[in-house]
Amino acid sequence: MNKKPLSVCFITYNHEKYVTQALDSILMQKTDFEWDLVVADDYSTDSTRAKILEYKARFPEKIHLIFQEKNVGPAQNFIDLITFPNSKYIAYLEGDDYWTDPYKLQKQYNILEQHPDCVLCFTDYSNLYAENKLVEVSKNKLAIKTQFSDLIQRNYIATLTVMYRNTKEVLPIWYKDMKIGDWPLYLWLMKDGHKAYYLKENTAVYRHGVGVSVNMVKRISVITLNLLQILNELQKDVSFKPHKNVISNSIFERKKELLKSYIRENQVSKVISVYFEMIRFSTFISITKLLLFSMFKKIRS
Repeated sequence: MNKKPLSVCFITYNHEKYVTQALDSILMQKTDFEWDLVVADDYSTDSTRAKILEYKARFPEKIHLIFQEKNVGPAQNFIDLITFPNSKYIAYLEGDDYWTDPYKLQKQYNILEQHPDCVLCFTDYSNLYAENKLVEVSKNKLAIKTQFSDLIQRNYIATLTVMYRNTKEVLPIWYKDMKIGDWPLYLWLMKDGHKAYYLKENTAVYRHGVGVSVNMVKRISVITLNLLQILNELQKDVSFKPHKNVISNSIFERKKELLKSYIRENQVSKVISVYFEMIRFSTFISITKLLLFSMFKKIRS
């Protein structure tokens, strides 16, 4: 596989209804540089692979295939995909989303070429709901350039909009066990002081109600536990030692969210467990106030 300035990484699993629109949105991109497309399919059982093969026949030199021989799961399929390219940059898209700006790749490529302090570039996007309702998601209150200490507080980067530098740095061992893959990847890329560039333009559409995320448990507590799993691994990893304080602060804030979500979900035993865990790291009064306020809010609702 010849090295190109950019590889588009495209991931699929049973996306027969949407894969054509997604591929067309990739192939409509207009650039003044060469790029290729890497497709990783996780053993789809519908017609997704057949449709991908039709595009491969039309663009045999441009498209490279990773067809899993069995279902390996979204995490492993994602790792196989993003570690495959030798390109300078990587852009990413899932099989049920699509791009809307034909110059998306060119704009982000130019930005990363002009801003060597930035390791990735992301944009605004729109959510697509039932009955074709589009709602724009803007991050316009963000600074143009953000850093690790910003991103550790919350993930404001939409993966379908990202282009990042392909550092070829080996991902940590713990990464493959994470149920959320994008946030720790960006934190890993930014850990050495690199920044994220926010391009204030809408370039993509995220389709709600389909894909991997729809199969995840929707309880906020479960999502928060997944985020805490990531933060705990970051805290133990020596590569993140310079960020120990902001990681600890983020863990504490997530535990506050976990406490409130358990209250909303009426999981009493877990409320008690998190409460006693938290008072070891903060004042009894402040955590008790949080507990009582959250319980009062739950009763009133």
